[in-house]
Amino acid sequence: PLMRNELINRDQPSSQAAAGRNKLLAAMLEHAGQEDLGIDKFPPEKAMYRALLRAPGLHRLEDGAWGFHRPPEPDPYRFGPVFSAIDDQLLADEGRPLGLPPLFARLSGPPYGLKAGTLPIIMMAYYLANQREIALYEDGVFCPTLGSEHLELLARRPERFAIERSRLQGGRLVLFRKYLQTIVGQIPEPATLLDIIRPLARFMRSLPPYAHKATHLSDTAVAIRDTFPRARGPAALLFETLPRACGFAPIAIASQDEGEMDDYLRTLVTGLRELREAYRGMIEDFQQHLARAFGLDPCRSLAPLRQALTERCRNLDRYAGDDRQDLRTFIRRLTASHHEDQPWLESVLTLLGKSPPQKWADEQRLQAIDNLSDLAVRLRDPLDYKRLSLLSRSNGHVALL
Repeated sequence: PLMRNELINRDQPSSQAAAGRNKLLAAMLEHAGQEDLGIDKFPPEKAMYRALLRAPGLHRLEDGAWGFHRPPEPDPYRFGPVFSAIDDQLLADEGRPLGLPPLFARLSGPPYGLKAGTLPIIMMAYYLANQREIALYEDGVFCPTLGSEHLELLARRPERFAIERSRLQGGRLVLFRKYLQTIVGQIPEPATLLDIIRPLARFMRSLPPYAHKATHLSDTAVAIRDTFPRARGPAALLFETLPRACGFAPIAIASQDEGEMDDYLRTLVTGLRELREAYRGMIEDFQQHLARAFGLDPCRSLAPLRQALTERCRNLDRYAGDDRQDLRTFIRRLTASHHEDQPWLESVLTLLGKSPPQKWADEQRLQAIDNLSDLAVRLRDPLDYKRLSLLSRSNGHVALL
């Protein structure tokens, strides 16, 4: 291939060139939809971009949008054979990940002759042009998406990475798309295997830490959650490990049993919904604990509950002595007015659990319930209440508890 950039077209690029390459890789990942990848002025990475990506047409404007594509026809910069060589190697290894070192070794030899400095850029361009079909592995573990945390490592330690082509589409994936769109959002049609996996992985990553730690969920929800970190590959995840997590035997990709697929996918969606609602359910449950602790209706919605607690505890904090610092802090948290209702409740829970509730494990949730019970009992204690209420009235305040 013709690559007119002597800075990076080397087997051992300088540290300046390597730094520019890392910036270019980040721009490829983060700004693929922008002309010149959003690179301003003319730093070294822009010269690399112009020579390796824009001039050969690997990054170009199509249908009004900038993006990465396979080499155009005609192909005066001769990148087509490089992409075809990668295609052939992936096809020969179809069904198992292909390590980057042997692939790079092939592209470095005749007739391609790519220099080591350019290989990560060309590999990234190939991945982005075919990302609906290319699965990435790091240290043998499936990575649903290529993230910024992978970029510099991919350039320095390619031996830690492998890729696999997953061309499965249609058929079984129609049902996955139908069911999972209600959970993960819009999925392209026709969907490829990775079109299903990637939004599913994003959904799992978007769950609050609490949903990843909670153990009081159903066995199915916990099994689904614990399956993702151990995923061996996209096809194995959808057709083997997730069915097992849902209580089904592995499903043949070519299976025509619609009933079996329907049952599996309904169970999967139910488990995913439970994971999605785990944190909100815990918050709502704690709201009821808070109401009961003060003898209020647990069915009361959050805004009236907050108002009732504020009215009961307003100004009592100033009469809690220094030996009751925790009680005073609790009263102030209950009567704080600088938050909306939901952040207010989460602030109260943060105090009770000693950390934000999004990060709780079940042990912290139970400890927070115990702390709430203890503090509420102390607020209702006849001696404490008598002292606090008398002091309050003597200063012109009326506090009802």
